[in-house]
Amino acid sequence: MENLNLVLAENIQKYRKEKGFTQEELADNLGVTFQAVSKWENARSAPDIFLLPIMADIFDCKIDELFSKERDPGIDIPFEDDGIVRIFQAVGNKIMKFQEQDSGPNFEVEFPKNCNETTRQYFKVEVYGNIVSEGIICGDVVCHGDAVCHDICGDMRVEFEPCDKMHPVLVQGDVAGGCYATGDLTIGGNVAGGCNSGNNMVVALNVNGGVNATNSVAVNGELHGGVNCAGEVSCVRNVYGNINADNITVHGNIEADKIRGNVTCYQTVNCDNIEGNVGIIKEE
Repeated sequence: MENLNLVLAENIQKYRKEKGFTQEELADNLGVTFQAVSKWENARSAPDIFLLPIMADIFDCKIDELFSKERDPGIDIPFEDDGIVRIFQAVGNKIMKFQEQDSGPNFEVEFPKNCNETTRQYFKVEVYGNIVSEGIICGDVVCHGDAVCHDICGDMRVEFEPCDKMHPVLVQGDVAGGCYATGDLTIGGNVAGGCNSGNNMVVALNVNGGVNATNSVAVNGELHGGVNCAGEVSCVRNVYGNINADNITVHGNIEADKIRGNVTCYQTVNCDNIEGNVGIIKEE
């Protein structure tokens, strides 16, 4: 077993030189004489135990690293010890804040193909910046910027502080889960879950879940779920759920318990309670 006093002596000298301090400068910071520092580094004496936290703070290390041959390469960050892998950008030894993201370089994170099937692990991805993905994201996604991707096998959530910033989501394929965006929400395939948009929403195929939007909603397939928006609702095929909007245009059938708003339907409307005008247009 190594003599801890010798290890401590070597580390005091090593960390002092890394910081560019002379023995006199370190002594001044600790409130001792330079002769005391010289004795510590030559293992002829050891510092008072009450000086160790101050010394560790000066050296930017942990107290136990003063007694160890190997320095812990990690740094403490303000997150729970939850086993999640987090990736940061840094300038020198400073972690960049996400507000500085636009001024920094982009970087890629690559997982093995079919890693969910191989490792049986389900990934949740949270990005403080923008997401641009050409492949499939197999897991839940939280993005604090804009998001552009192909398919998502999980929930997608885009949020930003302050909340008056509207960030869009563009998914070129399907979302096998819910989707939330503070700005426009555009999905080129199906959505197997609820959708919430802080502005306009466009879904190229079907939605199996409720829909909420600050402005307009356009669904080019069927909508299985309720609709609540402040603007117009347009659905190319059928709607199965309650609708709350200013103007509603459905090119298929409507099956609902309650509709609030003016309705234009090209097929049939089956609803117990309608608050608004209803126009049925039979196409030739």
